[in-house]
Amino acid sequence: MRRFDMEERQKAIDTRLEYKLGFDRIRRIISDRCSTSYAVERACAETFSNDAAEIRRRLLLTDEMRLIMMFEDGFPSGGFID
Repeated sequence: MRRFDMEERQKAIDTRLEYKLGFDRIRRIISDRCSTSYAVERACAETFSNDAAEIRRRLLLTDEMRLIMMFEDGFPSGGFID
């Protein structure tokens, strides 16, 4: 099997798995909460990953913002991209 065919097959498997696990709905919920069109585009462009290092990197970025929003009372809620 050619490399291109294998990559396409893996992409199809990832898409089906993402749908079965409900990540498509999570992506939609997140994009619905975005306040700018750029942020909506970024949320919709996020792709499925089964790479542990990539998942960890994404979770760390998310956790950083979550902590800022929880503990920084004076954090500005406008003038920045989601």
